[in-house]
Amino acid sequence: MENIKSFSIFKSKLSDNPKAPSHNISANVGTTETPEYINIGACWTKEGKSGKFLSCKLQDAYKDHTTQDNTKSRVGFAIIEENATPKPKQQKQEEMPPEDDGLDAF
Repeated sequence: MENIKSFSIFKSKLSDNPKAPSHNISANVGTTETPEYINIGACWTKEGKSGKFLSCKLQDAYKDHTTQDNTKSRVGFAIIEENATPKPKQQKQEEMPPEDDGLDAF
């Protein structure tokens, strides 16, 4: 799985459909030298109590994607928190008997 850490939001072309997204989300899945931009989602301009905002949705799995090494895979998108893997439970240490100090009690 490849982590995409940056993306761009572009204003969409005008559409006659009032439900069409107002913005598109795209990301570079190529390299800096040979960029390959793909559409990964869409946003709609909405208005709330605090003013206008963008409500966005990432695409579900999309068409097969051919990678740079010519392998194909079905790709989808998700937002994850880095280092959010659950930590393993710590096992309780068994009580160890006190160390022998070499002195015999009389």
